Amino acid sequence: MITSSPVARWTWNSGSTTGDEITDCVGAALSVLYVLVANRLSGPVRRISVEVGRYGAPQSPLHHGVFELRGNSLEENARRIVDEVRAAAARGPIGSVVSRLACPGRWYDADGAEHREARMFDCGALATDSFVAVDLATYGGCWTPYDLTGRPQPTVHQANAPRLAAALNGLAALLRDPTEPDGPTRFGVPTPTGVANLFGPDGTADDVWSRFEQPATVTA
Repeated sequence: MITSSPVARWTWNSGSTTGDEITDCVGAALSVLYVLVANRLSGPVRRISVEVGRYGAPQSPLHHGVFELRGNSLEENARRIVDEVRAAAARGPIGSVVSRLACPGRWYDADGAEHREARMFDCGALATDSFVAVDLATYGGCWTPYDLTGRPQPTVHQANAPRLAAALNGLAALLRDPTEPDGPTRFGVPTPTGVANLFGPDGTADDVWSRFEQPATVTA
């Protein structure tokens, strides 16, 4: 099941590694993507959006554009996109830089069959000259012990949750900051290593799908 709003969201914060807002922002966002790909959570992503904010005038950015990703090299993509953003941006003092990626995903059902979704994750970064904030959100319902209708899904959970946990732990190590779960959403409770279900007063897993999504939108 793929939801219309995030099931869970996590964040990481760190100091600037280069002192350059564009380099830090693009590098951090692409690092999230490559961790997702390495853990077989995301498929290829072809585009990254980057906005270079004007210091003191956030409503008038120096540039806002979409840039192509090519091949599989994190370093080559980061270097090329940073150069392209720098060339496209108007001259002026930079306030902050924001980059975003919409990521397709892959998950495994109870029979071990792989399924691919057009949108499983959103991720991105915000960088200033001294600070970098990274976030990751998922729209998938395959990470929890019970599915979004409240039915047990132990095999699906076991096939998918460990890969998400590995990615979250990998990002914490890469970004040198513990994974910070956001608060509960309509669909689940983020934890440092995954997603927990929401439960009703009687102790049973909530059927949040019927409450918040239209059955016709079921994709898995």
